[in-house]
Amino acid sequence: MYVNESSDPVSVIPLSTNGETTLNAVWKQRKETWYIVEPGNEKNVIDMFTPRQFQEAIENGKYSFKW
Repeated sequence: MYVNESSDPVSVIPLSTNGETTLNAVWKQRKETWYIVEPGNEKNVIDMFTPRQFQEAIENGKYSFKW
């Protein structure tokens, strides 16, 4: 889970790509996996990451936070 400025755990994080496409990262605790999905169309999974892979995707610029 990621923590926002108010220190509350977040299970859905808005993201953007280099092409300015808006996506959501959804945390599934039971599977311990981040799912990257289109907003409003959560069944269309674009990527799946372990917590470490998700962190690397952010650090490497594949996705960026859109707070």
